[in-house]
Amino acid sequence: MTTRTGQSAPARLYVAVNNGGLGGGELMALEVAREARRHGIPCAVVAPARPAGVLAAAAAEGMPCVRIHAAGRRGYLLRLAWWRATHREGLLWCAGLVPAVAALGDRRKVVHLHKLPEGWAQRVLTRAARLGARLTLVPSDFLARHVPGAEVLPNWTLGPDPADLADRPSQRPADRPPTIGYLGRLTSAKGVLDLLAAVEHLADSTRPDVRLVVAGEPLYGGDADEVCRALDAAGDRVDQLGRVNAPADLFARIDLLVVPSRAPESFGLVVAEALAASMPVVVTDAGALPEILPPGHGFVARAGNPSDLAATIDRALTALADPPARTSLTAAGRRRWETSYAPGVGRGRLSTILSRFDESRGGAS
Repeated sequence: MTTRTGQSAPARLYVAVNNGGLGGGELMALEVAREARRHGIPCAVVAPARPAGVLAAAAAEGMPCVRIHAAGRRGYLLRLAWWRATHREGLLWCAGLVPAVAALGDRRKVVHLHKLPEGWAQRVLTRAARLGARLTLVPSDFLARHVPGAEVLPNWTLGPDPADLADRPSQRPADRPPTIGYLGRLTSAKGVLDLLAAVEHLADSTRPDVRLVVAGEPLYGGDADEVCRALDAAGDRVDQLGRVNAPADLFARIDLLVVPSRAPESFGLVVAEALAASMPVVVTDAGALPEILPPGHGFVARAGNPSDLAATIDRALTALADPPARTSLTAAGRRRWETSYAPGVGRGRLSTILSRFDESRGGAS
């Protein structure tokens, strides 16, 4: 069953999401819908009825919505496929693999992938889903190497409130020990256990007073219990904030952000957020993370190697203790965000892509 709200005439662009919750791919899908509206392209958002995060956000901005009533991901895929088979008008923007598979054989679609296909089944489905597509988009050069023929459309992120930047001291307060931070899901794939091991190594060697501030929540299931036990076992060396409303809530407390992922990342939104906030950052070489950093101004550790991560953090903290070096690092990071990942830059790239499909400007329908 489907329910349509907010628009009686057919759309020329339908933006279909992977999930009903507001993840990174879904937020980018809403940006696509916003930019289409700026172009004057009639657009509707297609999403599961539950959870309703995407639909609620779209409706709050007055966007027409198509609610797909289904149980579970498989049910959503099947219902979405039926809906598209009976609503052939307009271009379908598939924001993820699920809608792309639901539209197998459809030649009026764009496939916008946000994750590296995992395992043979996803790789086969990705190839099949792309057949006949007008265009395939991915957020990084790393992912483009794994999806031949795809075009890169990097993600973007809002900059911080200027007041947050103005209030942050240019150097670490004298009464605060060297403090590093983590922002993200609390899983071993994100490198949390490696980061804890690196902090322990630093505390036992060159940085006995080092502190770690962790912002994020565990994913239930998997290794959530193991990660939570390890965080608790770290004692007062680790401060757990839980979920924060904005990255600035963490950045105000730390000297250096660490993104210690083991799993290959398709982009690295938290890295872009750090660059925007002039926050120094250490990453691993997992997937696209290194390419987000400004060339020649980054600290990159080997993924899955706590001792190398500890050494890289130590080098970064040493560099940041020198005011000119810190200024150079943070300025380079901010410039990287301004030229590559700021909203105006990203929306400009997206606008160019959408113009190819805008009938009023001679594009394909």
